[in-house]
Amino acid sequence: MALVKASAGKSYKADSTPLVRLMSTGIRISKKTASDMGLAVGDKIQYAQDDETNELYLFKGNEEDGGNVLGKNFAFSNTGLDSKMKSIANVPHLEIKGGTSIHFAVATEGMEVEGTSYFALTLLKVEKADSEVSEDVEEVEEVEEDVFG
Repeated sequence: MALVKASAGKSYKADSTPLVRLMSTGIRISKKTASDMGLAVGDKIQYAQDDETNELYLFKGNEEDGGNVLGKNFAFSNTGLDSKMKSIANVPHLEIKGGTSIHFAVATEGMEVEGTSYFALTLLKVEKADSEVSEDVEEVEEVEEDVFG
């Protein structure tokens, strides 16, 4: 199966867009992402990073490997993933606490490796507290809040 990458610069519909958003309150995945990955509240989620390309991936955790438990509204906290997302977006840690959020698109199909589906993350935008989008990321249409819960 080929990896289907999400890309920046597209228009996204709230009910059909796979997204991950990092905010001061943690990481939230959209309903579409949860559906594509076969996740439910209470399931475990993990991340991986390609050591050659630095690309980030999400995958469904299991009892053996552990992972973060998805809470209400598909929210979770993971300091390692949090740090990697900020690094890719070039956003200092304290800016997130100030209201900045980072939005990533998620591939709609996973890349299968040894029985595990890995879903690639692609940076979409960095939204500053004052609603400005960073210049180094292509702007996309606003996504309604109900996408995340």
